[in-house]
Amino acid sequence: MIVILLFIVLFFLLLEIETLHWNLIESQNDIRRLSNRIYEQQGAIRVLTLQKKEEKPKIRTLWVSTNRDSSEREVHVEEEPQVEEEEQEEQEDEVEIEED
Repeated sequence: MIVILLFIVLFFLLLEIETLHWNLIESQNDIRRLSNRIYEQQGAIRVLTLQKKEEKPKIRTLWVSTNRDSSEREVHVEEEPQVEEEEQEEQEDEVEIEED
């Protein structure tokens, strides 16, 4: 009788350990996913800080392609032409003001 009771207790303990193990694996996956997201955000911040150091400010669109299983990341930066047009208009306005 005691042996059967011990087997039942052992079974439930093993079941609880397995449940905790799977919860740990899911948590690790969530942490990896969040870590990848933080890495992407840091890359966007780096691009923005580099942009501030340049002479002319530019608006850029940052595309980050990631794969959860590998550490390889592709970063594509595209400049939007609207900013250049706005800068030209501002320069023309400044020239007109100086001429007055």
